Amino acid sequence: MLTEMEKDFEGYNRAVKAVMHAAEKGTLRGVRGPVANLIKTGDRYALAIETALGKLKEAHKNADVAAIDTAMAELNAAWQAASQDIYAQQQAQQGAQPGADAGQQSQSNAGGQQGGGDGQPEDVEFEEVK
Repeated sequence: MLTEMEKDFEGYNRAVKAVMHAAEKGTLRGVRGPVANLIKTGDRYALAIETALGKLKEAHKNADVAAIDTAMAELNAAWQAASQDIYAQQQAQQGAQPGADAGQQSQSNAGGQQGGGDGQPEDVEFEEVK
C-alpha cells in the first residue's frame, strides 16, 4: 500500500504531482523528489505505518469515528517513533562532523533569538497588515 501511494504521490497536491510526474518523464530536470522521499526510516517503521494507514482507510470507508480516532493515534505513534529515529540519526551525523555544534549555535543566534535563550515563549509587539 505504501509503495503504491508513493508511486502515485498520494497526499500531495496537484502541483507537486505534476512536477514529480514531469521529472519522472524527464521533461523536468534537477528534481530529486519530495523531501519525504529523501528521508529514510528503514523497514523498521514501514510495517507499523502501513498497518495504521490500512486501519485508517478502512475506518474512513466505514465512517467509524471511534476507529478513525484509534487509527490516527496508532499512525501518530508510528510517525513519532520514526521521527525520533530520524532525529537521532541526524544528531549522530552532525556529531561526527567537525564544528557541527558551532554551526548550529551561530544559526540559533542569527535566528533573532533575544533574551536568555531558555526556550520559553516571549511576548513580542506586532502590527497586523491588511
